[in-house]
Amino acid sequence: TSSSRGSARTKKKMIPRRTRNAPTFSAWEAQTYIPTIKQSWSMVLARITLHKLGFEFYDILMNLGGDSLKNMFTTEREVMAGKFGEMLTGIVTSVDDPYAIYQKLKNLAPMHLQKGVSKDHLPIMGTALNTMLEQVLGDALDSKIRAAWSWLWTWLSSTMAQTLEEAGNETSLVSKTWDLANDNYPEDQLGALLFDVLFEMAPNLKAIFAKPRQILSLKFVEMMSLLVAFQNRLDDDNEQLTWIGLRHIRYGARRQHIEVLGQVLLATIERAVGDEWTYEMAESWEKLWTEACDKLLTITEEAEIHGERAIELWDKVQHKTTKLQFGSALRKKLLAGTEWVHS
Repeated sequence: TSSSRGSARTKKKMIPRRTRNAPTFSAWEAQTYIPTIKQSWSMVLARITLHKLGFEFYDILMNLGGDSLKNMFTTEREVMAGKFGEMLTGIVTSVDDPYAIYQKLKNLAPMHLQKGVSKDHLPIMGTALNTMLEQVLGDALDSKIRAAWSWLWTWLSSTMAQTLEEAGNETSLVSKTWDLANDNYPEDQLGALLFDVLFEMAPNLKAIFAKPRQILSLKFVEMMSLLVAFQNRLDDDNEQLTWIGLRHIRYGARRQHIEVLGQVLLATIERAVGDEWTYEMAESWEKLWTEACDKLLTITEEAEIHGERAIELWDKVQHKTTKLQFGSALRKKLLAGTEWVHS
């Protein structure tokens, strides 16, 4: 059975994780270049506001990148200018802490991949940064300042390239893992395996999953397929996540249940993948589930708050009118195109 197959696989030995260290730089580099970068940045902000600086950088970047970058950054110019200004300030502020910059870039990497950013775009961004400094500082941009910013951008480019590669690997790992799980278990067996693991780890949750097991098993596989398909675009899947969250509230699911389900999910995928399971796969799935959970938890919390208020209002409505009368009045208002809710 699928249960016995899964149980046998839990005793295997995990493949050791292959890790890459976060990029860093030497104490000599920090002492040589960082003071110059901070001093020159103060000079920049003394000549131009951060808001205008963002516009300057954005316009230069778009002119250099042409249609490829314009199609990539479709957000309004003013919004993007603000983001670029904040990005540059954040880099200078954190320049003493390379790990902090690495973590920030790592968090942004999935979004950059989604937009189509690649390491091939990094030289264009470097040229845009250099051009912006030339235009703002003019003759004050001496060889010492140039060398400091050249060093910084070389390090940043290397770090960004690494985070883009890591994000791409995580994406492919999630997809590869899901494919392996589906190769080893048909849909119905994979869903059944989830419930075997669920009731092993959290038998008290049986009451929440009261529908026929076969139906719930298929729904689980559908939900996971959805997460894998939208793994770097969860914002695009917000409507589906909303319905999933609201549906689980109706079943009686709460915050602690969602967190437990994440542990069950990882254990299920691990059993389904078998001997090819690695720590890297576990980390990729943990990251995906955490991101999805954050959205689901926000949805469930908002639904609980607004749901209580909606129930209170509906009770008041029912005391004053019948459902038929309310529906008829609502229909007339909607057809008339007028507001039907008043404060």
